[in-house]
Amino acid sequence: MGAEFLAATGGDMANFGTPDRLRPGASASRLRTSQRQPTTSYDRKRSEGKRHIQAVPVLARRRVNVLWALLRD
Repeated sequence: MGAEFLAATGGDMANFGTPDRLRPGASASRLRTSQRQPTTSYDRKRSEGKRHIQAVPVLARRRVNVLWALLRD
């Protein structure tokens, strides 16, 4: 995912301004949750009654926020 992220952004974060501008949108459906243990945010959304297809974008946003923070700091 890191390589895809760098390829998509070109490594230049100044073009985006905020992590929300990096939101994957339609490509979020391509991101797969781990076959191991799902994340807490995924479990929380599922327990709120959300379907898998609705919970996956939550994971994508969290991952983008973490990548943004790593590159920023």
